Amino acid sequence: MKRRSFVKSAGALAAAFAGASANAADAAAKPSKKKSVENPKLENLVFEVGKKYDVKIFVPESSGEIESVEMMDYDKTSFTRPAKIEIEKRGACYVAKNLSFPKEDSYAFYIKYKGGESQPAKNLYRRKADLFAYALEPDLFKLAPLNGDFHQHSTVSDGKLTPLQMAVMCVETNLDVHALTDHRKREGSAQLMEEVKNLPIHLKSFYGEEVHSHGTVHVQSLGAREGADNYIKEHKEEFEALVEKNLKKMPENDRDEQAARAMAAFDIVRKLGGVAGFNHPYWAPKASTFSSLHASTQDKLYRYGTFDYLEIVNGISVKVCGDDIISLSVSKYFETLAAGGAKRPILGCSDVHNLVDVACGRTIVFAENDSFEAFAKAVRSGMCVAVDDTMRDVREQGKTGVPRIYGNSTRLVKYAAFIDRHFFTPRALLAKAEADAMRAAIETPSKENIAKLERRSREFMRYNAALRAK
Repeated sequence: MKRRSFVKSAGALAAAFAGASANAADAAAKPSKKKSVENPKLENLVFEVGKKYDVKIFVPESSGEIESVEMMDYDKTSFTRPAKIEIEKRGACYVAKNLSFPKEDSYAFYIKYKGGESQPAKNLYRRKADLFAYALEPDLFKLAPLNGDFHQHSTVSDGKLTPLQMAVMCVETNLDVHALTDHRKREGSAQLMEEVKNLPIHLKSFYGEEVHSHGTVHVQSLGAREGADNYIKEHKEEFEALVEKNLKKMPENDRDEQAARAMAAFDIVRKLGGVAGFNHPYWAPKASTFSSLHASTQDKLYRYGTFDYLEIVNGISVKVCGDDIISLSVSKYFETLAAGGAKRPILGCSDVHNLVDVACGRTIVFAENDSFEAFAKAVRSGMCVAVDDTMRDVREQGKTGVPRIYGNSTRLVKYAAFIDRHFFTPRALLAKAEADAMRAAIETPSKENIAKLERRSREFMRYNAALRAK
């Protein structure tokens, strides 16, 4: 990017974050009541079922020497007693040699330090584990968990942040992948990708757009090679032919024009190489208590629509319209499944328009890598779960507010819950450090600031690379 473009973006970026930075400074000035406690750590968190590993355990010096370690699978539907595992001291760590994990599950490690008290057997149910790991079958082990948000709006449409500011917030909120999806405009995502292409950041951005020209149903276009909204406007004859074709799929006495138009928009997005999404089926305008989509239209989209995924979590809708938005989406989805409907992949997104709600709805995608092609393959094959993280602001105040994860595979939901808690959450500090370095590099694009940003990005990516044992 040219220096002039960097500097032009910097003023707006600094203004947008001024209030947030002031609040952060005030918070930092207050003495913390919590003591900083170092915990033991595993070198890797995820292992392949049946393989043998030398598992490295690092413990803080203040904890003393390890006397013994016990391990058990953490299946919440049954209880097994922990088994003692052999360990040896090796330099700065302890090593459990030739350790294997017999089945796909989470595993808990219990550490006893020399001179420490051992917990009586009667308290086994209440014992707090010191470490957790996860074992996966080969098909899931080879896939990387990616934290994503694929419904965002910038000043290119009706959002409050510029595309570049949105990219900074995506880094800060610990995302791996995202798509800026302005109303009727693919240009916002193209602008974002142009502005960050010379910044050494870990974040992967996809082209995106929320499509409206066809009618009332909101359709998401991800990764299409051109704008679907413009394509529909410029190819009206082709689009109307698709509408007529889709109408004929329905019974003659029960045809739905809006459903047929949405289905035609799905077809266009897919024709343009994109992933087509059916957005927030129970969304309602802010001043209304009624859904903007008629129930019969929704039924026909579930039955006949060619969308690639259903946006079952929409963070802003929850904040504006209430938790029942997700409850209705989930119940309708599983009601459709029970009636013999198609098993659709489901995503969670924020639909953010402001500074604070980026990633309040998220998707965890299990993909071969962070390319769009790998993302599309993963979504279409159902290798993803939706995350409602609208309680994040409550959690950041030290109160209870855990993310809620939804999926049509218990296997994926269980693994995603582990990843979200034990991998993404600790990574947030690295994300914040990279975002701060990114702001500095945008405001003053000196060699020193760019180099610092590159170091922070590499730290983030090294953390990612250590997730799965080699």
